[in-house]
Amino acid sequence: MDRGQLVEARTVYREGVVASEFAEVIGIKKALSWIKARQWEKTILESDCLVAINAIRSNLFMRSPFGLVVEECRHLLHSMSNVSFLFVYRSANKVTHNFARVSCSFPDRCFNMENVPIELLSTLLDDCSSY
Repeated sequence: MDRGQLVEARTVYREGVVASEFAEVIGIKKALSWIKARQWEKTILESDCLVAINAIRSNLFMRSPFGLVVEECRHLLHSMSNVSFLFVYRSANKVTHNFARVSCSFPDRCFNMENVPIELLSTLLDDCSSY
C-alpha cells in the first residue's frame, strides 16, 4: 500500500504444516526477495509476527531451519537500502491477513488495483478510505 493505494500484492500457497513463526519468516524472506527484484526503495515491510521481526533485528545466530531463514533475511536486508520492518497487530492489517486467508484460492498470483479478487475488494477499499 502506498498512501492508501494498493501498489502490488502477491499470494503464495504451499501445502504442509510448519510453525507459524517459521511460515512468517519464510514469507518475509519471499517479500524481501520480491522487493529487491522490483528495486523498490523506501519500503516498509509489515508483519504481525513479533518473534520473526525480533529474530531478524537481533544479532543472535540460531542453529535451526528458522535461524537459517532469518540469516537469509538479514543478508537480503543488508543488500538493500531504505527497507525497514514494522510490527503491526493483525487487527490493524486486515488486508494482508485476508490476502493470506485466500491464498489457497489464488495461489502464486500478483494483484494490483485492476485485478483484485472480489473477495478482497471490500477490505481493501475500507483500508484505503482510512488514509
